[in-house]
Amino acid sequence: MNSVPSAVTPFQFHGIPAIALKGPQGASAIVSLQGAQVLSWIPAGGQERLYLSERSDFSGKTAIRGGVPVCFPQFSSQGTLPKHGLVRCVPWQLLGQHADDTSASVTLGLGDSAETRELWPHAFSIKLDVRLSAHELNIGFEVENTGKQAFSFTAALHTYLRVADIGKVQIEGLGGVAYRDAANDNREMTQTEAILKIDGEVDRVYHVAPKLLKVCEPKRALVIQSQGFKETVIWNPGAGKCAGLNDMPEDGYRHMVCVEAACADAKVELMPGQRWVGSQEFSQPR
Repeated sequence: MNSVPSAVTPFQFHGIPAIALKGPQGASAIVSLQGAQVLSWIPAGGQERLYLSERSDFSGKTAIRGGVPVCFPQFSSQGTLPKHGLVRCVPWQLLGQHADDTSASVTLGLGDSAETRELWPHAFSIKLDVRLSAHELNIGFEVENTGKQAFSFTAALHTYLRVADIGKVQIEGLGGVAYRDAANDNREMTQTEAILKIDGEVDRVYHVAPKLLKVCEPKRALVIQSQGFKETVIWNPGAGKCAGLNDMPEDGYRHMVCVEAACADAKVELMPGQRWVGSQEFSQPR
C-alpha cells in the first residue's frame, strides 16, 4: 500500500488556532482560523514564499500583517465599513479537510452574525478552500447570498509575497493595462512598461486581471493565475509609509510585495441564492 505523504494537522501558531498542511515532497502551508488567513507557504524544495511581518499582532484584536488576508465585503476604505471589511479578525469554522498522495486541502467557512448585520445588513455564507500540492498553492473563495435581498460587495485575496529585495523584483504581465493609482491622487493611468519595477510606494488597482502574472527575482520566479476576480492590486508601502506601520519593521517594505486578486473597483452583484467564486493560484516553476 502506498504511503500518504500529505497531512492536515490542527495546532497553535503564535497562540492562535491554526491548521498545518503537509504536502508531497515536503511542501507545507499554515492557515489560521482567525480570518481563514494563509500565513505560510513553502513549496517542495523551496523557501518561504509568503511574507509575514515579525511584528504581527496575534491578539485577535486586529488583522494579522502578512500572508493572505481575506477582504470582504469591502476592499480597503472604499465604503463605510471597517477597512477591508468584516472577516479578517473573526474565527472561521473548519468545514472539511483532505489529504492524499498528491495534495492536502482544508475548507473554512463563515456566515453572517448579529455583529456583522449591525454593520452590513445582509445574510451571507463565505468559504475559503486552500489546496496545497508539491509546487502549487490554490486559494478559492466563494460567496453566497443566503438572504432574501440582493447585495453587492468588493473583495480581495490580499496576498503578501516574500521577496529577497524589492529593488530586484520584476512583475511581468501588466504591460498595457489601465489602473487607478491610489498613491497618486487616484489618477487613471496605463502601464506603458512591459515589466513593473518597484522603486517607491506603489498602490495600484489594475482594472483587468491578466490571465498570468509572473513575479521574477534573481534565481527564482513565481507564476500567479486568478479566476473570477476582475482586477489585480499591486501594493508596496515604500519606506515612508512602512515606517508608520506599527506592525511592520522599518525595512519590511524591502522584503514584500502584495499581488492581490481583487474585485476592488468593480463591485460584484449577487441576487438571493446566487453564488460567486474566485481563486488565486501560485506555482513555482521547476
